[in-house]
Amino acid sequence: MILAPVAAIGRSTLAGLAALGRIAIFLVATIAAMLRPPFYFREFL
Repeated sequence: MILAPVAAIGRSTLAGLAALGRIAIFLVATIAAMLRPPFYFREFL
């Protein structure tokens, strides 16, 4: 059908956005963990 290529593009776009969302969540969790005590100066070197 005509909609099959459009569905494939939409599926890959949504998969890419899902991957970006997982990366963003990981990034926020990493930064939050860095800002919570205890602070070890060696972590920032």
